[in-house]
Amino acid sequence: MGKLHPKVEKFKRFVQKHPELIRHVRENNESWQSYFDRWIYYGEDDPYWDQFKTSSKPKSSATKQQEGMQKLLGMLEKIDLEKVQKNIEQLSGTLSNVQSIMSQFQKSKPPSPFGQRPGPFQGQRPFSPYPSQPNQPKNPFNFGND
Repeated sequence: MGKLHPKVEKFKRFVQKHPELIRHVRENNESWQSYFDRWIYYGEDDPYWDQFKTSSKPKSSATKQQEGMQKLLGMLEKIDLEKVQKNIEQLSGTLSNVQSIMSQFQKSKPPSPFGQRPGPFQGQRPFSPYPSQPNQPKNPFNFGND
């Protein structure tokens, strides 16, 4: 990107000295061209520019608070409530899906006593070294005392 014209660079420095001008142009969605033309035609010493100089007096806390409230109200006006409502509904749907999945997992596992996890052999019959009960048929492949 090439260098800017020297007059444009001077205007940029002028604008930096007048921050209220920047705020004014941004708030009103105006073009810089009209201000640049006026600066070229009338110069920096034109009384018109005095309104854009920052005041040297400190702002009171009430003024700061009022400006803060105005900014907050400005931001609230820009919020699209329909989009917020759609996002809330989407989040609500997502949460209900997660809850239903979690309830399915909880139903598939019986609750363990005292909130403890079951041991590895809990619910299984322990291995018995003794022969099976007498009323059961004998296994033909059982090797015992012959």
